[in-house]
Amino acid sequence: MSRLNSSNTAEMDIRIGSRIRHFRTARGLSQTALAEKAGVTFQQLQKYEKGTNRIATSRLVLICKALEISPADVLDQFFDERPAVIATAAVFVAGAALDNGPSEIQRIAA
Repeated sequence: MSRLNSSNTAEMDIRIGSRIRHFRTARGLSQTALAEKAGVTFQQLQKYEKGTNRIATSRLVLICKALEISPADVLDQFFDERPAVIATAAVFVAGAALDNGPSEIQRIAA
């Protein structure tokens, strides 16, 4: 995994802003309309969309709610799908183990 530095994080901010702009325009919303729904000025939204200002997680959630999308729709591009599949499989196996009692957990753990 590569180390994060200021150029990597700046690129992420730009890509996140670009995704927000994509969803906003796809829904036919102006920057002013989305900004009002998200509780910021249109200038602030403009900075988010350009990647000039970083978006706090709480603000991202509000923007996503206003756009009627999930934060995952904006952020999934940064995650490799493979770990999610492995994690899902691990949860499934753990759930099956719990359903079958402690002896099944011991068998899987061994």
